[in-house]
Amino acid sequence: MLDALTDSELLSAFNQGDGKAFEVLYNRYWRMLFLHARRLLKCDEQAKDTVQDVFMMLLHKSDRIDSEKPLWPYLYTSLRNKIMNAFDHEKVIDRYAHFWHHVNLNEHELSREEILEREEDSDRQLQERIETEISLLPPKMRRAFELAKKQRLSYREISNETGTSEQTIKKQIERAMQILRSKLTLLISLFL
Repeated sequence: MLDALTDSELLSAFNQGDGKAFEVLYNRYWRMLFLHARRLLKCDEQAKDTVQDVFMMLLHKSDRIDSEKPLWPYLYTSLRNKIMNAFDHEKVIDRYAHFWHHVNLNEHELSREEILEREEDSDRQLQERIETEISLLPPKMRRAFELAKKQRLSYREISNETGTSEQTIKKQIERAMQILRSKLTLLISLFL
């Protein structure tokens, strides 16, 4: 019976407390998402975990999703972003390993606590620099960016809060990301 419902009807039903509606959405899209993730990640377990993360996000943010829009693009974009984050994480790990290899640092030269302390200090410095760069964004752009990235508000919610159109909010956030990427790419490589 629920299988015949559209995605938006299922999403609405789930938001009203029908757990079976979420199960139908899960069964409808899990395989497609898994196959796509496995093709890119080349690892079944990592693909399963990534798809699981996407559905967990859907579970927690279902009330923020525009039920008038198709669900598949949202799920696909979420999956793509999770995969990109996984690739970025692997690059960071590779750079980190490369760094330690080149300074010929072995576990006998520094204690585990000293290594962790240095890592935490580096992370703290990097976070401070990121916050500084965010604070240098134009005020309206900074506010939209912080509402989206720190408070996890949707474009619509930000639009309602700021009185700015969703399209303008979207452009401000995209531009903020471009600015931060260009400024922070070099900075991050220096810290790693």
